[in-house]
Amino acid sequence: MEPRKQNDPAQPAPGAEEAPSQQLRRRPGQSWRDVVEERIHTAQEEGAFENLPGTGKPLNLVDNPYAGDRALAFHLLQNNNVLPRELDLGREVDADLARAEKLLAELRRERDWIARQPNFSRPRLLRAYQAKRAQIAEQYEQALREIRSKTLSLNIIAPALLHRPVMDVEERMRAFEQEFPVS
Repeated sequence: MEPRKQNDPAQPAPGAEEAPSQQLRRRPGQSWRDVVEERIHTAQEEGAFENLPGTGKPLNLVDNPYAGDRALAFHLLQNNNVLPRELDLGREVDADLARAEKLLAELRRERDWIARQPNFSRPRLLRAYQAKRAQIAEQYEQALREIRSKTLSLNIIAPALLHRPVMDVEERMRAFEQEFPVS
């Protein structure tokens, strides 16, 4: 690396923060290309281009033939590991459904475990189960309402191919009450 000149505006003073408008300055008679080349050369010497993500890996040049005029946008989203909103919302709905099913699975396990216990300990266990059932019923209904809302939002923004059936929360809660009756 060559020594820094005293009044060289193209290079910042060591440790000095520069405003974005002052980052690239040309000396009289210097082309912008030379300024950019200098900056790239300096960055290379400082190691700014080492250990970048994807180093040593082949470029993914596969184009989506169905993207049409959105090809560039999809390419940028894919390279930055970002999904279009409709796909992201679809994944959220799937994850929320899985969490709601876990609530039911937890309640089923506890109900079945209590059924295997001796009769003398069941009344105490059933009281605790009913309290937990009420808590899970509330959480389950809230989760179903959020899933329904997200599904409606998804169906508004997504193409018809990605639409999901809208959940009937009251019907699901009736099924919950039948499977887990209050005793």
